[in-house]
Amino acid sequence: MTTGVAIPEKRIGEFVERLIESEGSNLESILLYGSGASGTYDPEFSDINLLCVLRDTSVAALSRIAPTVQWWTETQRVPLIIGREELERSTDVFSIEIIEIKERYRVLYGQDVIQSLNVPMYLHRAQLEYELREKVILLREQLLLALGHERRTWSVLM
Repeated sequence: MTTGVAIPEKRIGEFVERLIESEGSNLESILLYGSGASGTYDPEFSDINLLCVLRDTSVAALSRIAPTVQWWTETQRVPLIIGREELERSTDVFSIEIIEIKERYRVLYGQDVIQSLNVPMYLHRAQLEYELREKVILLREQLLLALGHERRTWSVLM
């Protein structure tokens, strides 16, 4: 990956402004994480990863931000939308993801909701094992469908 390539700051800024306008006091935080925050962004291969923390994630709240999210997803992946309590209660089941976010993120709006998260490392092994076993099962499924067809088999293995 190319390092030091500029991320689309103007579009990110517009997303932040639009979300603030639509959500106001319900919006607690917007964070940029991943390659966009670490300086390893590559416009050809990288996504802009945004974490948006809301106080209320009801359907009514989601309907207010839907037009902004739909506009954003014309060029980027859907931002991660989560409630504050849900984020704090998810450190055990999303330990890998939260550790990765904690390593490289930037607060774009509001509070730093990541810094104070405590990730219980004694559960880290369970999530890692789950992820690896799931990938092996999925690989096996695809391999079963491809066996007997050399080109498809190589495609799965690659």
